[in-house]
Amino acid sequence: MERGGIARLRSLEERGKGMGKAASIVCIGGANVDRKARLLVPFQLGTSHPVTTTQTAGGVARNVAENLGRLAQPVSLVSAVGDDHDGQWLIDVTSRYVNTSFIVRTPKANTGTYTAVLDERGEMVLALAGMAIYHPEPRRPPLPRVSVSGG
Repeated sequence: MERGGIARLRSLEERGKGMGKAASIVCIGGANVDRKARLLVPFQLGTSHPVTTTQTAGGVARNVAENLGRLAQPVSLVSAVGDDHDGQWLIDVTSRYVNTSFIVRTPKANTGTYTAVLDERGEMVLALAGMAIYHPEPRRPPLPRVSVSGG
């Protein structure tokens, strides 16, 4: 979550007012776009392949929240999405069952994605997780300290 994102979530009660029925369940975690590309021909390195593709709403916390909502449980989702088309799409499809007013739209960030490439039998060949929105600053090991003595 972006720096300061937690502070923006402190007003959960205020943002949730007007929902009619207060959510008694809160799910906190990922809301991502899941994509699958299934090869129509055998996989071969170094070339393009014809595929069929699907897109679904995903993320563990989002999936749990949606299923609780489908069971008529009052539920809210706390998550972060990019200020992009994918983020708006996720909010739109999730809001059918879930209070999405606690999802933070993060400018200059891409919504999290998970893309699986499946072979023609449906077995995973490769998966790509574009989750930088949850870890915006790369964590690098500290540089070693070097002591230089004049002698």
